Amino acid sequence: MIAIVSYHEAMRTVTVADLKNNLSRYLREIRSGERFTVLIRDVPVAQLTPLEAAGRVLEVRPARAGALPPGRAQLPEPMSGLEGVGDIVELLLAERGER
Repeated sequence: MIAIVSYHEAMRTVTVADLKNNLSRYLREIRSGERFTVLIRDVPVAQLTPLEAAGRVLEVRPARAGALPPGRAQLPEPMSGLEGVGDIVELLLAERGER
């Protein structure tokens, strides 16, 4: 099936079930420049396009010298002064109600 994106452009379609069962194959096709419209019960819900076609290129940079591996960084201590504040959700709702 083909989905019409604009007057000059058509995009192949794929169902969610087919995409789940053949994800690697579709990703290879997308990497080679193919574009797909994802359908749920024949209703378009998403478009899969190569990053270059979407205008975004992911840049992976190496870690700085001496940087800790992911998950090994020391987290800061929790903020003090919040003891006895109560339910934070109630505080947020009260603050929003004042505006």
